Amino acid sequence: MQSETVTAAPCGTKQTKFIDPSMHNDIEGVPMCRNSFKVDAMRSGLAYEARPGDIFIVTMPRSGTTWMETIVYSILQQGRPFNDSFDDFSARTPFLEQHGGQVIEKMRRPGSIKTHFPLRIIPQHPQAKYIYVVRNPKDMCTSFYRFLKTMPGTTHSDVPFDTYFDLFIDGRANYGDYFDHVLEAWSRKDESNVLFLVYEDMKKDIRSAIHRVAAFLDVELSEELVERIAFVTSFDYMKNAKYNEHLSEKSDGHLFQPRTVVRKGEIGDWRTLMSEEQSHRLDARFKEATHGIQGLNTLWDDYNVFDNK
Repeated sequence: MQSETVTAAPCGTKQTKFIDPSMHNDIEGVPMCRNSFKVDAMRSGLAYEARPGDIFIVTMPRSGTTWMETIVYSILQQGRPFNDSFDDFSARTPFLEQHGGQVIEKMRRPGSIKTHFPLRIIPQHPQAKYIYVVRNPKDMCTSFYRFLKTMPGTTHSDVPFDTYFDLFIDGRANYGDYFDHVLEAWSRKDESNVLFLVYEDMKKDIRSAIHRVAAFLDVELSEELVERIAFVTSFDYMKNAKYNEHLSEKSDGHLFQPRTVVRKGEIGDWRTLMSEEQSHRLDARFKEATHGIQGLNTLWDDYNVFDNK
């Protein structure tokens, strides 16, 4: 009897049950839906040779990537909001999987390169900087599921959450295993060119996060500028500035058309979708994955995410 592949992703048709290996691409060991990004773009992005001064923003999907992207942009531009010139913002913020290496080579600098690929496979340079943002797996899982359902031209809107959850907890969803992704970043958090941030801590105290990012990037900010950056990178500001509409106009390279990049960003929104049984399964998976890893195993103790009994 043929066993199911462990690299399947939720990107097939109803008939494939989302475990058909013909419906995904294996990118350096990471499963990616064939209807997400062009293979050539993903591979050329990973082949890009990192250089001194590069800034990589690395996250699992739906973990504050866009938020951090706007924060870094405003820090580097001394408080300028992304919507002051969306053309300039786009030219300074390529998406590795979407745009590929040639666009990154020609990007306007200073800027940042965002990716959801794990640290282990993205371009490395000792004088490049890597900002890693982690979000608790329950909110990340449910937020990404809702995002996938907005993709026109795919069958994600027909995927039941129960199916997606099983793929996610087994590490078979898009971008692979959440826990492997986070554990690797955690193991590198003390390196001088890596900044490890927690999404929930950013929501709690964005000004402290802005100070940390600015210091990491060797940029001095006045308190007035910190306040301005906090304002122009807030979720309300991004929604009012119609970030999603701007993105849709600039989404060449996707094999789908993303519609809702900026949503709510709430902590605990997973409770509206995830069952109690699924929550307990993730509690157990988190406990297993972080056992004995001091600091990581208590990362969300203040946010009532996991049942630690």
